[in-house]
Amino acid sequence: MPLNNRSLPSAFAVVQARKQAKLTQEELAALTGLRRLTIIRIENGQNTSVESLEKIARALNMKLTIAISEKNNCAIIKTTNIPKTVK
Repeated sequence: MPLNNRSLPSAFAVVQARKQAKLTQEELAALTGLRRLTIIRIENGQNTSVESLEKIARALNMKLTIAISEKNNCAIIKTTNIPKTVK
């Protein structure tokens, strides 16, 4: 199922973050402990849990932010890079 304007916002966020990290779906699955099929399902816009999204964000060294908008009647999923500390 290709992404479209009816896909869940989490699908766009996960695909974008994974590609930015230059990871395959299989590599992301290994980093998160999720099955590759779960990554595929999330990227195809199917429902997922916040727990799975948190695992993906942590694996990509990102912060997960979820905002629910009354105005647009939707949830906004956003990931932001966590700055690496210099030792």
